[in-house]
Amino acid sequence: MTSEFEELQKRHDELERILQDPELFRDRKKAESVNREYGSVEEQISLYRKIESTKHDLHEAERLWSDETDPELKNLADEERVSLSRQLSELTSALMAITKPRDPLDTKDIIVEVRAGAGGDEAALFAASLFRMYQKYAERNGWKTHLISSSHIGIGGLKEVIFEIMGRDVFSELKYESGVHRVQRVPETEKSGRVHTSTVTVVILPEAEETDLKQNKEKAMQVLRTRLLALEREKKQKERSKERKNQIGTGDRSEKIRTYNFPQDRITDHRIKKSYSHIQTVLEGNLDSLIADLKSTSES
Repeated sequence: MTSEFEELQKRHDELERILQDPELFRDRKKAESVNREYGSVEEQISLYRKIESTKHDLHEAERLWSDETDPELKNLADEERVSLSRQLSELTSALMAITKPRDPLDTKDIIVEVRAGAGGDEAALFAASLFRMYQKYAERNGWKTHLISSSHIGIGGLKEVIFEIMGRDVFSELKYESGVHRVQRVPETEKSGRVHTSTVTVVILPEAEETDLKQNKEKAMQVLRTRLLALEREKKQKERSKERKNQIGTGDRSEKIRTYNFPQDRITDHRIKKSYSHIQTVLEGNLDSLIADLKSTSES
């Protein structure tokens, strides 16, 4: 095994000892952070072991292929050799993907702000749909959600909802959801069957812990801390107003990152110029394909 594996194993053992200390769980944030790192280290160790095992099997297959004189057995050994080479390549790529340098905020929990934009009641109804979509996606991933505040309208819509999502790599998975989401559909109250276009703005903010601010020892409100962290990050990049506008836009119909076209059962993500079908399935929390494509394009 490599020195990297040995270091991982040491860190794994150290994290196990930390997790056995009951005092750890008095601090929920710290306990969740340690748990996340423990899961990541376990995943890397598992991949290292699979790679070593596959290398061993490939060596044996190559030895058999080079020594074998029986044509049929030689062909079988060659097939095994090709298959194992492909597996080794895939495992190595997977290991590189999870060990490459990451955005330090990727492991953060998040605050999600969903607001109805242009479109009146239709926008508020779709804001409620997106809120449920993110709740269900969180549930599918084993994450926890916590409602912070909401503003309802009488027909089941939401003018605004702010909530927290907590779990492993939440910001990494959902950071590309920020922006204007446009919906095109026929409202239930529309008698003429005319398609209406409405918008909802979504903001994904990495959650700030008290230690991130280092300026005030008093415990600030959760959303305030998060917004302050976002502003500090923007200030350092000298693009505060520009970045904020890029993230949430104005909510106008012409600004969009994604369009949900119900009559054509088509979702189009305009950043990657790719379309998907089965809108209702996506709104049930099946966002995996969209998010995987966004991450692949944005991080490549």
